[in-house]
Amino acid sequence: MQLTEVHKEAIQYFKLGKIKEAIVCFENSINDKVNNELVYESLGICYMKIGDYKKSLTNFNKVINLNNKNERSINSILELLNFIKPKNFKENFILNTNEKILSLNQRLSGTVPNELIIKNIFRDAVNYVNKHFGEINNNQTQIFRRKNQKLDCDRHFKIFNKFKIIPEFCFGCYKVQITVENFIELVKTYFLFNQNFIQKSNLRKCMIEKRPNIEGNYKAFIYFNNPQDSKDSIEILEKKIFENSIKVKKIQIKHGCSEFSDEYPNFNKINFSGKQLFNYNNDWKKYEKVIDKENSIINQKNNLYVGTTLNLLTLSDFFIIKNWAKYAKSLGDNSYKQIL
Repeated sequence: MQLTEVHKEAIQYFKLGKIKEAIVCFENSINDKVNNELVYESLGICYMKIGDYKKSLTNFNKVINLNNKNERSINSILELLNFIKPKNFKENFILNTNEKILSLNQRLSGTVPNELIIKNIFRDAVNYVNKHFGEINNNQTQIFRRKNQKLDCDRHFKIFNKFKIIPEFCFGCYKVQITVENFIELVKTYFLFNQNFIQKSNLRKCMIEKRPNIEGNYKAFIYFNNPQDSKDSIEILEKKIFENSIKVKKIQIKHGCSEFSDEYPNFNKINFSGKQLFNYNNDWKKYEKVIDKENSIINQKNNLYVGTTLNLLTLSDFFIIKNWAKYAKSLGDNSYKQIL
């Protein structure tokens, strides 16, 4: 599709972080006589940025109606389906398959399912995907459970990688890290994290560790804004892990990301009773401003909206769990064969 002057204007607004102005331009550029795939995709991205997930989904669905192999839009829809349940799920094959995956949650009783139940659920999920969806190029490896909270790690690592300083936000990031034994235990932890049992945190995730030279292959994290909340929540977490027979290698409280502690060893030394040994240097603000100016679309506060996840097994989650299984296979961890 050849870009018109209106499209170029819309893209410029988007780059400047002026999302609402970009939306107006894209809407005005719609022409019923041409293929509007790029316009609808752009509108989908814009509405996602400002948190209007329903309008975002509507536009991505229009993309799929024009080109059902548009992988960027397919993956965007998968992301949206972690936050909303469309009423008209028969509109396309993505929504239809997701609805069938969602129906599998009825077999869960609010507790972590055992291996047999997980195996039966995943067996039907595989059948639904193979029948209605097929393969997709989705390389996501992290599953988040959140309530209107976003880490914005891409921004923070841009700052760290360029200037070797730790962003101010990260000084208030404490997390309980759970390292589990194998693929099956990570899946069980995923089902545990679908429950809201930690009241002092709005963000948790399960993931596989693909960074080189970082210990542990299968991890889960619960994030907190201060060290005391993380300490207070460990007893609750340990009780849940014991009740659900999840095999854990290690549970520990960490401050920010491992890369930060490699550069500044005192960063990860946590003081639970007072001021930390290593604190933010206010002179670093000027470096943060450089990155924020270069990446205005990412760092406009109004563009950091993120909603509340459904906390259910979704089509997106299932694709990520399949990626975990591929990772397990590459490590020689055959536990994945028990449930997939």
